[in-house]
Amino acid sequence: MSGEKKWSVEDLDTIKILLDAENPRIDVRQNATQDLIRKRLLETAQVDELAKKIIKFGGLFPGERIIVTKEFGKYVVLEGNRRVCACQLLLDPDLIPSGYKSSFPAADSVLRETISSSAVEIAPSREAAEVTITQKHSGSGVLEWTPAANHRRMKRLLDRGHSIDEVANSFGIRKSDFNRYLREGEILQYTVNMKCWSADELDQLNSPFIKTNPFTRFFTLSGVKDAVGIKYDNGYKLKWTKKRAVHDLWIESIARGFLLKGAAGKPIFNTRSKPDDVFSKITSTSSLLKRDYLKQASDMSLGTVPDGQAKASGGNALDAEPSDDGNTIPFPQKSSSDDASDPSLVNKDTPSKPHSVGKFFEKLECNVSDDRLNALAKEIRQIRYQNYPISATFLSRALLESSLIYCIKAKKVYGDMMKSVPSNYKKDPGLKHIIKFSIERADDIFANPERVRSLLNRWLTNHKDYCDLVVHGEWIKANNTTLEQLASETFFFVQKVLNGDI
Repeated sequence: MSGEKKWSVEDLDTIKILLDAENPRIDVRQNATQDLIRKRLLETAQVDELAKKIIKFGGLFPGERIIVTKEFGKYVVLEGNRRVCACQLLLDPDLIPSGYKSSFPAADSVLRETISSSAVEIAPSREAAEVTITQKHSGSGVLEWTPAANHRRMKRLLDRGHSIDEVANSFGIRKSDFNRYLREGEILQYTVNMKCWSADELDQLNSPFIKTNPFTRFFTLSGVKDAVGIKYDNGYKLKWTKKRAVHDLWIESIARGFLLKGAAGKPIFNTRSKPDDVFSKITSTSSLLKRDYLKQASDMSLGTVPDGQAKASGGNALDAEPSDDGNTIPFPQKSSSDDASDPSLVNKDTPSKPHSVGKFFEKLECNVSDDRLNALAKEIRQIRYQNYPISATFLSRALLESSLIYCIKAKKVYGDMMKSVPSNYKKDPGLKHIIKFSIERADDIFANPERVRSLLNRWLTNHKDYCDLVVHGEWIKANNTTLEQLASETFFFVQKVLNGDI
């Protein structure tokens, strides 16, 4: 992984150095803005604590040079994103994301002068720096990467064309262990990316201090993968043998028990937890999982069905109320574990339920008297998004915007929104302003404001920039995978609006 060109050393303007969207500590798109990257680093990488240490020391610690490379005429950080981010926020408080401004430390003029330029080592390419960076973060002396970060880095190196031997060597692991690390990373990444987590739960899942080994180890125990519906293709690629509503609920339940803090302040399961005990407690929270587990119990290789679950008489242990011992799985009040998530319990004629959803908006129906929404629903339902991804992106963006406008007008706060539109926008508030207004006034507009806020925040983070770049023909091409992800996150909200169920 070494390059032929030589490394060099230089002092660069700290503010002008670009933070790396491919930094394994964070999970953002390659076209993510610098503001978003800073926000994600603050959320997951203790940048505020590092800034305090920089202030106390009077600058960056000696002997730890930042590594950059030049891409498209600009210097991008390969090693030292936390340090550069902390220094940029100390140099220019206007860069501090909202929500952190009051708590982020302030630098005096002497420190700002000291950190205004940074001594960097310039690598000839990303590949030339890979071994040095990976080995540094796999050892001690710096904040180590989380298992999810290590997995992202492994996948990115493979995606760039590096061989398994090269990547395994850079991480200092045997090739025979490589697939196991990737399998663990696949299930962990899938879990973190699920849409069921609250903001506080995501903070726990993304914490650099989270202990993931009990969770990933559980899936290696006999019979667990079969029970959950997991298999792997090509050694490590995650595949499923059950319907998504079922396997997602299994994964969520297991993750809540192994990764999230329970009432006692720690996860209720650990490395000593046996599959029988775990499944017994989980199935007491969900009739869907209870039926699924009993249905396949005879084919599972877990040894025995949990005590009482398969008795012909004398009651069923799965029907018992969970004990209030401080060790119940930390589900939110309205969790996907509720019976409403059970496909066998929903009306098959209702278009907004999970079993009715295609990969895009093929099942979308408009049941409100609004000409624009009716037209958009018809076109997006009929379009072959695989053949016309650009047009499908246009329609997806317009569908969300028009749905929000419909809700805002229905609640008679459209005038309030227009009053808050910046003067340079004239009569067009723009999607970003519409989303932000909907988030701010969600309590006045939506029946379930917290869930809508969560959806719209994800839209701002994951989809708006993508749609804008496709619409304006810059930097990025429309693709089917992104459209399917966008639809999976947006469908249920839009369908509720089109049902008149605001």
